[in-house]
Amino acid sequence: MALVVAGDPLADERISATRDDEPLSEAAPLQQWPWLYVGSLAAAQDHAFLRDRRISRVLTLAPRLHVRRAAGVAYREVELEDHPSADLLATLPGVFAFIDEAQAAWEDASAALLVHCASGVSRSVSAVVAWLICRHAHSLVDALRVVRAARPQANPNVGFSLQLQHLEQQGADLAAAAASWSVRAGEGALQLAHARRATANELHARVDALEEQLQQLRASEAEGGGWRAAVRRELLALSARLDEERSGGQLAEDRVALTIFKAARSKLERLLQLL
Repeated sequence: MALVVAGDPLADERISATRDDEPLSEAAPLQQWPWLYVGSLAAAQDHAFLRDRRISRVLTLAPRLHVRRAAGVAYREVELEDHPSADLLATLPGVFAFIDEAQAAWEDASAALLVHCASGVSRSVSAVVAWLICRHAHSLVDALRVVRAARPQANPNVGFSLQLQHLEQQGADLAAAAASWSVRAGEGALQLAHARRATANELHARVDALEEQLQQLRASEAEGGGWRAAVRRELLALSARLDEERSGGQLAEDRVALTIFKAARSKLERLLQLL
């Protein structure tokens, strides 16, 4: 199946996913679903945290974590790698069943659920976003916004983002989405991630080269001010290219590429201040 979409509905949400000055907790509940916590391994290992919040169920979305189990807590483990080619959709029937059971337990006995992975950024977030899409008719953007209100660092990997978009495009029909998502599509997501990283690295390298040129010119005290205007033009042209790459017209973004784009943008703005 084709991986191309009309635009990236996660682009604006992704750019504002975190604030550098905002403290991040290990787990927090969704505002409208106070029984549904999303977080990291650290929260699952904190038995006092589980007890104080009446968490009686823990859903682990990762292999090899070996969660230390607390007495009286029901655990479910789903082996899902945080990798662009991993098949998120195939895991969702079991995930949804466990979340639905937890919702019933909340209604009966005010018992909560923690959905977690290693860092609480991609796998656990993607599962809860999918649940909101399928069980509560949320759009992908709205579902991600709900989760990010509780978990600001939430950021599904590029493969999961594409699968969530596919689920939404299939009218939240999980069976249809899972049946039509192929291994080839997963491999395409990995290729996309590599391509985006290559683009981000290329733009960062161009910023690095301009930094070296600028500092050499400043150190040599080049005569006249013409070089400043020339370097500024190159920086502004590169800034426009960065804007184009991050404008939302691309496919779902790779987290590593996003970090490189952000670093390139930060350095470019610093260089412009020197002129």
